[in-house]
Amino acid sequence: MERPLRVAEWVRTQLATGGVFQATVPNVASVQARLFGRRWIHLDVPRHRQHFTPATLETLLKSAGFTVQKRSNFTLEYDWFGVIQSALNVVCSKPNVLFERLINSPRDDIRLSSFTDKFLTVLFTPPVAMLSLPAIIALAVAGDGATLTLTCR
Repeated sequence: MERPLRVAEWVRTQLATGGVFQATVPNVASVQARLFGRRWIHLDVPRHRQHFTPATLETLLKSAGFTVQKRSNFTLEYDWFGVIQSALNVVCSKPNVLFERLINSPRDDIRLSSFTDKFLTVLFTPPVAMLSLPAIIALAVAGDGATLTLTCR
C-alpha cells in the first residue's frame, strides 16, 4: 500500500469497540533480509512498497491510535519460503522463479524463465528447504524472524 499510516488510521475508525487489528509485514531488519540483500524476495515492489523494522511498524501503528497488545517475529510459511526463494534468487538469472511458478499458471508466466533458471529451481529447492528449516526456527527462537506481526487494539 502506498500510504500505510492513512490505511491504519482508516482501519482504526472501522473497528468496533474492543476490536482487534493485526498487521503482518516482512522484517527488513532481520538476518534473512541482511543476508540476501537486494535478492531478498520480500523487497519486491510492487507487492511491498514500504518496508518496516519492528520499531518503525510499532511507531506507525501507535501514530494511527493503536495500542500494541502482542508482537511476533515468525510465520513459518513466510520465513521458510523467504529463505528458499531468496537463495534461489542468488543462483537464478531472474528473480522469484519459484514464486512466479506457484502463483501463475504455465500459460500466464509473464517473466518466461529460462530453462536454466527452471532447472536450478528444481535442483536446489529441496536441499535449501531442508537445510534452512532449522536455521529459521533458530532465528525465530532468538527473536530474529523475517516476519513481523503486531496485534493491536
